[in-house]
Amino acid sequence: MTQVERTHENAVDKMKEIQNRYQSSFPALKISLGDTPAASMLSSFGPIDEFRPGNFVFYDLQQEEIGSCHLDDISVAMACPVVAVHPDRLQWIIYGGGIHFAKDFLTLKDGQKCFGRWVKPDGKSWVTSETAGGPYISSLSQEHGVVQCTERTFHLCMPGDLSLWLPVHSCMTADAMGEYYSTDGGKIDHYRERLWS
Repeated sequence: MTQVERTHENAVDKMKEIQNRYQSSFPALKISLGDTPAASMLSSFGPIDEFRPGNFVFYDLQQEEIGSCHLDDISVAMACPVVAVHPDRLQWIIYGGGIHFAKDFLTLKDGQKCFGRWVKPDGKSWVTSETAGGPYISSLSQEHGVVQCTERTFHLCMPGDLSLWLPVHSCMTADAMGEYYSTDGGKIDHYRERLWS
């Protein structure tokens, strides 16, 4: 049994326990569960009434790390302008900080923190073939991110360029975006307004 299966099964068991405890007082009580990794990795979700897989449509680097998606499945990227470059440190500074990416991070093989990974713009899309060894956000302040590059990748962006970043945790990044744009430039409804009065 995988970690995703164990986590999902544990959540269903706890919800079933709660439902059983309160069923006599609330006979219409339903089990509603949100679980993005399970949505991709399991074929059966158990005895639940409603399944809410969260940001299942976006995915993110955490999801990729646990195996519920591939880099090419991630369908959200934060566009951030490069505001400065520091050749001596092989770093860029982007206008994209904790309020854009949250503070979730992955730990790279060398022990460094990664708050997001660069993707190469490609016309009306992006490519992830250079993402694994490419620039990554190594630290965040509220509004800005420090991007660590290598000698091979430092030249990829200059001040004023718009850079694209796969988030570590897309839930908060997607919510922080003021607007969504498709890769062909069309605006996508963010659904921030209440749908009822």
